[in-house]
Amino acid sequence: MILDAQLYLQRRKKNLLTKYRLRRRIEKVVEMVQKYKNGKDGLKVLDIGAADGTMLYVLKQKFDLSSAVGIEPNEGLISAKVSNDIELIHGCGENLPFKDSYFDIVIISATIEHVKDPQLVIKETYRVLSKNGLVIIITVVPWLDKLAEKFHIFPKSLHRHFHRFNLKQLRDLLNHNRFKILELNKFALPSSGLIPFDSEIEKILNRIGINFIMTYELAVGMKL
Repeated sequence: MILDAQLYLQRRKKNLLTKYRLRRRIEKVVEMVQKYKNGKDGLKVLDIGAADGTMLYVLKQKFDLSSAVGIEPNEGLISAKVSNDIELIHGCGENLPFKDSYFDIVIISATIEHVKDPQLVIKETYRVLSKNGLVIIITVVPWLDKLAEKFHIFPKSLHRHFHRFNLKQLRDLLNHNRFKILELNKFALPSSGLIPFDSEIEKILNRIGINFIMTYELAVGMKL
C-alpha cells in the first residue's frame, strides 16, 4: 500500500529502477492481454491497486476497452489520475463495489503482497470476472523482498509487505479459488533497463530454466 502519494510519484518519475520495474510490469500485462484476449473488442478491465492509473491508461490506448476501472485506497493517487479516459474509485480489493461477472480482465500488479487478506481479494476477483475472464497477478519474488527488508531499502512512500508468494503459493491461491492456471513464470532482470534486449534475454533464460535471477513472478488464471 502506498502511504505518501506525492513521494511515491516523485520517486517513480526520477528513480531509474522504479521506472524500469513499472515499465516491465506494464509490458507483461499487455503481453498477457494480447496472448489470451487478442482480437476481442470492448473488454472491461479492472486494476486492483491502480495507483494513478498509469497501467490502465496504457491498456486503454492499446486496446479497444469499453471500461477501464481502477480500485485504489489512496485518495492522493486518485487525485493524481493520469487521464480522464479511465475511472479510479476509492476502495480495496477485499470489497469490490461491482456486480457479479462484470469484468473480462482483473489485474493485480504489485498489490497482492500489500493486502491483508489475499484469499478474499482473489475470491472477490473471481466473483466480478465473467466466464473465461482473466486474472493477471504480478508480485515481487521472495528473495528480493527479503533482501529489501534486511537492508531497509523499502521506499518511504510504501509500507512493508504483509505477504510473500512463490510460484507454488500463487498457483495454490488461484487453484483454491477455482481458477484454471494459464501461466506461471518469472520475468524482469535485476537491472534499471540498461541491459539491451532484456525481454528477449528473459525469454531465453526462462526456456532453459535459469530464471532464479528474475525479480517478478507472474500468475495468470482463467475463470471457467
